[in-house]
Formats: sequence, C-alpha cells, structure tokens
Amino acid sequence: MAKQMPADIKTEPLDKLYFNAPFKEKKNYKIAVTNTGAKPLAWCVKSTNVSRISFDPSAGVLDANETFMFTAVTEVFEPTPENLKQDQITIEWILAPDGEGRKFNREWMQRDVIVRRKHITVFYNP
Repeated sequence: MAKQMPADIKTEPLDKLYFNAPFKEKKNYKIAVTNTGAKPLAWCVKSTNVSRISFDPSAGVLDANETFMFTAVTEVFEPTPENLKQDQITIEWILAPDGEGRKFNREWMQRDVIVRRKHITVFYNP
C-alpha cells in the first residue's frame, strides 16, 4: 500500500517568531497549530537551540480540523552579538496511526511514514 501524504498544517505565527528584550526572565509565546485535513495528525516540535527554547507540550495528536495551542518558552540569557543569532523551531507531523489511540508516541515518527516539516524562524530583539 502506498504511503499517504499528511494534510497541511496552519500555524500562527506563520513563519517568524519574535522575542523582545529584556531577556532577564523567561518569555512565553503561544503558537497555534491547525490540522487542515480530514484525518488525525501526530505532531512534535523541536528547536535548533534546545538549551534556550523549550515547549509545553512538545508533542500531541490533532483531530481533523482541530486547532491546538502550545507554548514556546525561552530561558533567561545574557544577550551578546553571538547568541542573538536566529534560531529555528521545526514542527514535524505525520498521519496518526489508526487504532493506536490519541496519546502521542515518538516511535510513530520513526516508522516508514511520510514526515512533513514546517519551520518557524526565531528572532531576538535586543
């Protein structure tokens, strides 16, 4: 049987996220992700800077046409020209496996499935 392509997702923000100074306290930013398709999707989110950006939750399952909000959290840091470079958030998603419940399992992403990705660039305004 041929692999099925997961539907598109829509995010808010679309492709850029800005964190503004001061960076002396944690910053939270809500990100909305919408499954635009007719089948459930399993998703997870990662960052190129895992010591600075974390997510709550970092994975889940979206039903058809469902929108869910997760939080991107930046840790406290001392801004320098070197560490104010852009970071990237990547959302990966697949079709949620049939008959395996709605609780996300990271092993699903390792199976022989089509994994789609969307990138959101993170900017730091000093």
